[in-house]
Amino acid sequence: MKIEIRSALHTDGEEIVNLLRRLITDLCGVDHNSDPTALNNWLANKTVANWFIWLDRANAAVRVAQDGMILLGVGMVDQTGEVRLPDVSGTARFQGVSTKLLLALGDIARKSDLPGTHLRSTKTAEAFYVARGYRPVKGNATPRHVEKLLSDPHDCV
Repeated sequence: MKIEIRSALHTDGEEIVNLLRRLITDLCGVDHNSDPTALNNWLANKTVANWFIWLDRANAAVRVAQDGMILLGVGMVDQTGEVRLPDVSGTARFQGVSTKLLLALGDIARKSDLPGTHLRSTKTAEAFYVARGYRPVKGNATPRHVEKLLSDPHDCV
């Protein structure tokens, strides 16, 4: 697998939205407990129209991971260092795709002179972030809100 990280495009919308919807439905059962209402609420904003909104945000950068012409994942980081959509296709898990996306988002944050990145993890992905040095945000009551300081150029993950 040859993983390339690049800026997201409007034309990626349908494929990425389908990827996000499959990932949430198939891999995040522990997070939505297979509750149809919870699942539908989570999926509600995963639309191509919202993809355009996310992509057009002036205060955020969106990256996709691909292998050839196949999109494998997506990630976004905003001007505060908040990572959103750190999602990878189930077929690409455990192959370094998530790590490469996280590195790319960390590089964007570093180039913006941000001290670190932070995100709200799912239960499904929590161990992944902890293994890459993310720690609970001190004084924050939000479950699984984790952060990583970017003190070293090679310390994004």
